[in-house]
Amino acid sequence: MAYKPELWAEAKKKCRLNEEDIRMAKEMGLNPKSLIKNIPSPKEQWK
Repeated sequence: MAYKPELWAEAKKKCRLNEEDIRMAKEMGLNPKSLIKNIPSPKEQWK
């Protein structure tokens, strides 16, 4: 399923990804909605 370029642009901006990251995500079969959904909240700190 192909996703609209606008969704990829939004994921790129919100997830701070570059073109190479977007290309790899597409190759792995990820979709832009799943990338945006999995952004951790600011309250979640790395341990």
